[in-house]
Amino acid sequence: MVMIVALLSGCSGNNSVQSPALDTGTEATSTEASKTNEPVELSIFVNHPWFPVKNWSGSIPEMITEKTGVRLKVTVAADDKQLPLMIASGDLPDLVFTSTNLDRLADPAVSYSWNELIDKYAPNFKPDPIRIAINTISDGNFYTIRNNFATQAEWDANPNAIVTPGALGIREDLLKELGNPELNNLNDLESVLGQVKAKFPDMIPLMLDKNWGYYYFKMQFGIPTITTDLFEQDGKISYYINHPKILDYYKYMNSLYRNGYITGENLAFSDTLRDNDYVLKGKVFAEAENPNDIDNLNSQNTLGDNYKLTQLVNPLGSDSKFYNASVGWSGVYITKGNNNPEASIKFMEYMFSDEGQKLGMWGIEGKHYKWNEDGLYPELLYKQGDSDYINKEGIGFWGLMSNSAALDLADPNTESAHVKKAAKDNMALVPSLGLLIPDSDSAEGVIRTKLEEMIRTEEVRIFMSASEGAAVQAYNDLLAKAEQIGLSQYEAWLNNKYEEVKPLFN
Repeated sequence: MVMIVALLSGCSGNNSVQSPALDTGTEATSTEASKTNEPVELSIFVNHPWFPVKNWSGSIPEMITEKTGVRLKVTVAADDKQLPLMIASGDLPDLVFTSTNLDRLADPAVSYSWNELIDKYAPNFKPDPIRIAINTISDGNFYTIRNNFATQAEWDANPNAIVTPGALGIREDLLKELGNPELNNLNDLESVLGQVKAKFPDMIPLMLDKNWGYYYFKMQFGIPTITTDLFEQDGKISYYINHPKILDYYKYMNSLYRNGYITGENLAFSDTLRDNDYVLKGKVFAEAENPNDIDNLNSQNTLGDNYKLTQLVNPLGSDSKFYNASVGWSGVYITKGNNNPEASIKFMEYMFSDEGQKLGMWGIEGKHYKWNEDGLYPELLYKQGDSDYINKEGIGFWGLMSNSAALDLADPNTESAHVKKAAKDNMALVPSLGLLIPDSDSAEGVIRTKLEEMIRTEEVRIFMSASEGAAVQAYNDLLAKAEQIGLSQYEAWLNNKYEEVKPLFN
């Protein structure tokens, strides 16, 4: 869900010229089906159980149908187990939109390759060569083009494009009551949290979102997160639990817990909403979260202006870095049971066009957004965070089938925009690391899954250790368990694969 929120809340762009960052090599075109009176209906399985839009309805889907002659019959996954069963049984709809089971769907027995459909039905659809390269599998075909990716040239051509890092929001009114102590580094933060605990004993000094809270603090130590859990040092690829700063990160988080600045209850949260409840009740001094969610929390605040969270723009860690290894997130697969492959690939051609992406993500100009007076970004014509209206109109969600990462150019008047811009300026673009993902059924894929499951449990033990020495021992235990699972074998595979993919980005 955080990816959706990040993309929707940062809606903006540059409409004065055709933006190179959005140039996927195709202009908006109509399908053959759009020339008839009756739209082609294609069934689509959205493999994201949190996806709130259950029907192809609202003004944006209607406009897309008018442009393409395609109407979607939507089914949203009930859970993450449904799609694997569908693949195994061969009971698949016309289209599948997913971020998982990609290797199972990228199979000529299961899906059409996009390149064969483009050659046959859509010769003017010319995706960027790098997009083709990063989505091409070992058989030489590409079966989808994942969304939320931009090349270095696209980032460079769109200097106002932003990324979504972890963020830290603080109660500025309480900071003022403390005398506005300095808050320039991680040591300052610990000091301020201690002052909060002493002066406001009923206040929770720091709350962590289940995912983004940890992302924020890992970033402060220069540890890759969000888009990759790998790092390169001296030409060698390693898993993040071997990062030179990972023990410093664990010690710092353990110190926050031992001093009572974060709670054991918070560390045990199993969802991404419980922390929001505490913030909205005015019980939290600082919240480590997605910057868009902090904006949304402020918009939902009913307690008064004093309860606003102000986001810190500058990083607190001296080693802070935002590593962007994204090679895309989700993609649409055209299955072999598809009743109209021609309409399907032409539908995707339109969705990947500049016009299609902007319609899908931003909506209809004049109805959902207008350009700011300088023509630099769209201004929303509806209330940010109005999920009922967003879902009813289909704003943003259908654009996720095709959007470019460089489509996200934020309104500079929002606090989150400054945080995102600072992260973009501090970004290291490492897409080669994003390609180092083993097939889920391979030996290394199984090791990777087991490592992730083990670390989720063991990290909490590190955070909640009774002393720094105990935290260090818990980390050493984690490393030992990782080796037993097969960490060395996994890292050997990563380095071999890295040599294969590096030429794609030279």
